[in-house]
Amino acid sequence: MNYNKRVVSFTLVTTCVMLAYSAAVSLGVINQFNIENISILSAVLHHGSATKTLETPTLADIQPSNTDHCDSLKVLPAKNFSNYKMPRHITAFYSDTDKASLPALMHKLYVLKQKKAGKVRIAWLGDSMIEGDLLTQTVRKLLQQYFGGSGVGFVPATSVVAGFRSTVSHKWTGDWKEENFRTSDNKAPLYLSGHTFFTNNGDLEMKDATLHDTATVLEKSLICGKSNSDITVGVNGHQEHFRTYKEINRLVLDNSDTHGIAVAVQDAGLPVYGISFESKEGVIVDNYSFRGVSGLELGKLDTAVLADMDSDRTYDLVVLQYGANILYKPDDTDYSWYEKHIIQVVHRLQKLMPHSEFLVISSADRAFRYGDTWQTAIGIQNLIRSQAELAYVDNTSFYNMYTSMGGSGTIVSWADGTPQLANKDYIHPNLKGAERLGNMFFEAFMNDYYKANKINVAAN
Repeated sequence: MNYNKRVVSFTLVTTCVMLAYSAAVSLGVINQFNIENISILSAVLHHGSATKTLETPTLADIQPSNTDHCDSLKVLPAKNFSNYKMPRHITAFYSDTDKASLPALMHKLYVLKQKKAGKVRIAWLGDSMIEGDLLTQTVRKLLQQYFGGSGVGFVPATSVVAGFRSTVSHKWTGDWKEENFRTSDNKAPLYLSGHTFFTNNGDLEMKDATLHDTATVLEKSLICGKSNSDITVGVNGHQEHFRTYKEINRLVLDNSDTHGIAVAVQDAGLPVYGISFESKEGVIVDNYSFRGVSGLELGKLDTAVLADMDSDRTYDLVVLQYGANILYKPDDTDYSWYEKHIIQVVHRLQKLMPHSEFLVISSADRAFRYGDTWQTAIGIQNLIRSQAELAYVDNTSFYNMYTSMGGSGTIVSWADGTPQLANKDYIHPNLKGAERLGNMFFEAFMNDYYKANKINVAAN
């Protein structure tokens, strides 16, 4: 009998079995045996597409807790989840807190500062905490003063806050029909603002109120959707003709030192989003507020719209500031339901806007009446932890507004104190309070800028 053949046969069979098993384990096909996987295919699969590299933890790695401890949290090397508690600090959870959290944005700002050329775009999405351009108007002003740039940015065609927004004069006449996050059977994709407007006899009059230099040139553009045919738009009393063949179109109406514009739309099929006022170069901050939302509504944004926005005029930073409408019941303490869904929403935005960095801003302090006194919501610490876990899992940066403004009891002292910094709803800062929040954020933002570009703060 030829035993050499048996040895060869046995070796071949054993090798094939080991290869098959190793491949199955590596690919995640089987994982029911509680044994250590020693993959003989590791060298082959290391660079292959089948390898699943966990750059960020999943929900299974972070278990939401009703406590404010991080002992059970699994963190990646060189990361520290507890950084989310730091006040007035933008964090990407790096253990090395001298490492910049928004490096690409900060580098682009450095180039802008040095060369006085280029444009940096910031989209600031949020709820009623930023409506009326509150908070964002302070951040915009400070950024434009330091890095350059002019203009209020995007203004929706109509707005419930036009009466008290001070950064733009805004009037409209005619019949305007609106579709938004809360309407069903929308006939056109929603813009990043969550609104779409239609009219066949509508007039808009807007004037940028952020500028003191009357010689500053501003580009005024109509932001609109797709039309089935060429369109005619009235611009300051004369007619202009345009083609709108993309999902998102930016039609330049005027480029002069006149800071106001009058627009007439007579096309009921044209999705109208708003007007943008911006300088040729510098920092542009667009305020996208929508009253009463939680951020989950962003999942309704159209894929093609987001792709068009990313390819045409990319946002360098997308800020997501929500929280007040998640804290709508005084006794709620569990926000795992929200975390589970918002993580998927933000992950989708990141996928469709791959050239943007993202920053999650936590809820600010808010209070309910417990017994005879107004006190900070008992669940706010858990909500902020859930928002931090969102940022950690989706690999975005995070800013804790709650701790930055002073933590528990702050909104009560702001509303009841002198000077008064918040409204008596114990939710919303007033103009002075929002300005203070904007200054706090700008300080944290600039600290990240200095770290990214190795700038000595003392030298500035």
